[in-house]
Amino acid sequence: MEIEGRDGDVSDDIGYASYDKLVKIGLYDNYDVDRISHFFSGTGKVTFSNEPDKYYESEITEQIDFEKLVNFRTAVVKFHTQPFKYLVDEQPVDTNITEEIKEIKVVNVGFEESKPIMTLAGKDTVEISVNSHAQFQINIDDGCVTVNSRLEECYKGGTYNLKNHNMGGEFPVLQPGENTIFL
Repeated sequence: MEIEGRDGDVSDDIGYASYDKLVKIGLYDNYDVDRISHFFSGTGKVTFSNEPDKYYESEITEQIDFEKLVNFRTAVVKFHTQPFKYLVDEQPVDTNITEEIKEIKVVNVGFEESKPIMTLAGKDTVEISVNSHAQFQINIDDGCVTVNSRLEECYKGGTYNLKNHNMGGEFPVLQPGENTIFL
């Protein structure tokens, strides 16, 4: 953005935007148009053939051109795609924090910050920091609480049971490379 009277531009970092990804499909042999219509609708995870180890969160926002599909046996599917891709086979880190073990090492293999989902079990209030900063406190209330940095929500059992009032501080993020989570 330019400001009159100022040298250079002012950069405004507003995050990454969603985008549309167009995919051409083709039909062969016998096909059921109703089944194809149902398959290419709604929201969910999609994996593309050029990146079989990754998935995207996407939504199909426009109906397929059925006349073209029936007559020419091809169509274009428009996926409205969220900006980040995720590993298909990513394994959760499962660790018990005890009096002896007060830290966990977690590796973010990506090139951008990651917004983790942490499920914490126990009782009372705990204080957690990531890489010695981004500290937050959470009252677990004798059970299990999920801190979802992507949604910026804290909940018990599901997003219908919000516990944001039990949390103080900022939602944690993981930097690219190795991160240390301290209790």
